[in-house]
Amino acid sequence: MLTEKQQNDLHASIYEYMLSTPKFETAAKAFASDCGFPPPPPSQQPNPAIPLLEKKWVSIARLSKKVMDLEKQLATLRKPDASENNPDTNSRRLPTTVTKTLKGHRSPITSVALHPVYSQHASSSEDGSIKLWDLDSGCVEDTLKGHTNVVNYVEFNGDGTKLVSCSVDMSIKLWEKGKCVRTLRGHDHNISSVKFCGGGSSLVSVSRDKTVRFWDASTGYCQHTNPIAHSEWVRCVASNGGVDQNLVATGSNDHTICIFKLNDHDLKKTNLALTLTGHEHHIEDLAFPPSSNSDKKKLAGMDWLVSGSRDKTVKLWSASNGTLLHTFSEFQNWVRGVLIHPSLKYIIACGDDKSIRILDVENKRCLKSIEEAHGHFVSCIGMHKSLPLLVSGSADATMNVFALR
Repeated sequence: MLTEKQQNDLHASIYEYMLSTPKFETAAKAFASDCGFPPPPPSQQPNPAIPLLEKKWVSIARLSKKVMDLEKQLATLRKPDASENNPDTNSRRLPTTVTKTLKGHRSPITSVALHPVYSQHASSSEDGSIKLWDLDSGCVEDTLKGHTNVVNYVEFNGDGTKLVSCSVDMSIKLWEKGKCVRTLRGHDHNISSVKFCGGGSSLVSVSRDKTVRFWDASTGYCQHTNPIAHSEWVRCVASNGGVDQNLVATGSNDHTICIFKLNDHDLKKTNLALTLTGHEHHIEDLAFPPSSNSDKKKLAGMDWLVSGSRDKTVKLWSASNGTLLHTFSEFQNWVRGVLIHPSLKYIIACGDDKSIRILDVENKRCLKSIEEAHGHFVSCIGMHKSLPLLVSGSADATMNVFALR
């Protein structure tokens, strides 16, 4: 329904249109009489300007055409696409362009962890803080403070209800809803990394004190310590999330990778299964295939373990027998972060040459390089389990969000 003012404006526009058209002169007088308009002075008959009603009519026609064009575009975008509905095809998406650059930390980024469900990620930094980010808006949702020194690593558990962090302050912290609910102590030096394992019921941590420790996540008690697997600083750890077997891999400054077989029922019975050799420098990062592929047990790729090292190489291993499957030598500097793509066709790695590289496993070559992904060393990468997003962190204290296409 039109308001009184809108009705008057409409009547005035109709009257103006009639006045501008000689054949409507008689109708205009009758319309004016019904509406109570005074007769126009002779100087205004006829009005050479385009009447307001005519302008509005042309505008409406133009807007109607634009609406129709947009509706066609929308229908095209909504049309079912086999590649969109096929999880396997969808999972082959690769990083393309930077959609957002996130700023908020004051020092280099040490790790990024993407929430398994929501459009959110956590970041840790040398500034001693952990920040939670909304990936849609690019804004900081919360800053978690509790560590008193550099925070080396953060990770969400399987359903995203808990977050674990470790620090140079020799503590591990468990967080829920932005609050620290438990602090674990036991290491004698800088704690390099920590991971959920055993389906989220346990934690495994590695440290510069050369030990690997296994913790009960519910009580915070250390259940098992292995002090002899490595002879130097243990820098990184990875868990396969309980696929087939509960495996945990650790990498060290002694250039070796150790693979442990986890005993869920009794962490004290966790044993060292394999020691892998082949790298010629410190091992910076390790990754098993994403646990979301647990329904693909028959795929050979579920047996993989990938490692990145300061020797500028990325190595692909069989975690079951320790066989070295391939070595990628595309980086020009230290390799700092690695992950296995959900399709099991690619390895994505980042390094101190400021690049992010997509390595084609089947063809054993570098498929794509994103040069100058940051203005400084690219220290870490993380990929969302369901959303087409990849996040990288850098020594320049920023994070880039990449769209996957």
